[in-house]
Amino acid sequence: MPQSRIVRWKPWSGEGLEHLELQHHGDAVNVHSVAIGEDGGAKFGVHYHLLLRPGWEFQNLTLDTARPGFLQLSLGRRNGSWANVTTGEALPELDGCIDIDIAATPFTNSLPIHRLALSEGESAEILVAHLAAPDFVPKPVRQRYTCLAQGRRYRFEALDGTGFTADLEVDADGLVVDYPGLFRRVG
Repeated sequence: MPQSRIVRWKPWSGEGLEHLELQHHGDAVNVHSVAIGEDGGAKFGVHYHLLLRPGWEFQNLTLDTARPGFLQLSLGRRNGSWANVTTGEALPELDGCIDIDIAATPFTNSLPIHRLALSEGESAEILVAHLAAPDFVPKPVRQRYTCLAQGRRYRFEALDGTGFTADLEVDADGLVVDYPGLFRRVG
C-alpha cells in the first residue's frame, strides 16, 4: 500500500461525501477523514482521526461533529480494555470489542478485512464498537465477515437481528470500492 493515499466515497443515494487520507508510518496507520451525509433523514457532519497498530488493529479514535450540541469523542483501546481518552473513564461495555465501526463511513470495514486476513470461504464473527450517526454513541455489536474472493470481495453481516447483509468489493489495498445500498467510491 502506498505511504499516503486519498480516497473519497459518496452515498449510494442522497447527498454526502467523505474525503479520507490514509498515511502509513512504519507499521502504524493514521487516518484523517471528513464525512457529511444523512442517516434516517438526520443530516450530519463528522471529522474523525483513527490510529491503527500493526495489522490494522484499532488503537485510538478522535471524532467530532459539526452540529448543534457539538460532540467530541476520544476512545482508546489498550490491552483489550476501552476508555474515554479525554476523561480516562473506563468503558467496560466495550470490552471484548476489537474493531470500531463508524456507520457514516465504509472505511472502518477495512479494519477487520485487513486484521482477519481471511482465506476464500473462511468467515469470522467479531464484536465491534459501533457508532451510528447522528449521535455517534459507541455500543457493542456482533458482525460476521466472510471472504468470497480473497482480496476482492467480502460479505458483511450484521448479527444484531436486522438481517442486514452486503457483499463488499475492495481494491488491492483492502479499501471498499462498492458497498451496495450505502456507499460507492468516487474518482
